[in-house]
Amino acid sequence: MTISAAAIERQISTDIDACNTLLELLSNEQEALKNRDPEALSQVIEAKISPLTHLEQSARQRADWTRSSEAGADSETWQKILDDVNSEKLQQDWLTLKELLKSCRHRNEVNGKLLIKNQQIFGRLLNIMRGQSTAPSLYSAKGSATAAGTSFKMGEA
Repeated sequence: MTISAAAIERQISTDIDACNTLLELLSNEQEALKNRDPEALSQVIEAKISPLTHLEQSARQRADWTRSSEAGADSETWQKILDDVNSEKLQQDWLTLKELLKSCRHRNEVNGKLLIKNQQIFGRLLNIMRGQSTAPSLYSAKGSATAAGTSFKMGEA
């Protein structure tokens, strides 16, 4: 199966656009997480579906293209396909796309950490409201962990 240079260029170009959109949405998501704005967060999550779906479909298409070549399906095969096209712009666009994907992955990891931190904070607040101990574990003179103090319900405090 011969893959046209135009098809590859078109796919990489639309992937770059999708990554740029996703980076902007991830930035908006980070702000919504920092501001603890569930409505904005919900809107961002909904908006992320389209670029993520596009990137997933493109990855599948690239995998299909590499599988259809004689060399097999791996990153070296994809690089050979790009080399065979012999286009400097295409090579540069591919490198740009790879960097954008790394940026998306990094920003998503940061947002995941923010989300975990928010969940921990809300969990502690719920425990306080329920009257459950939220005191940290302390160490005894022997070095073993012990529960600290007693707790009171919000109404009893």
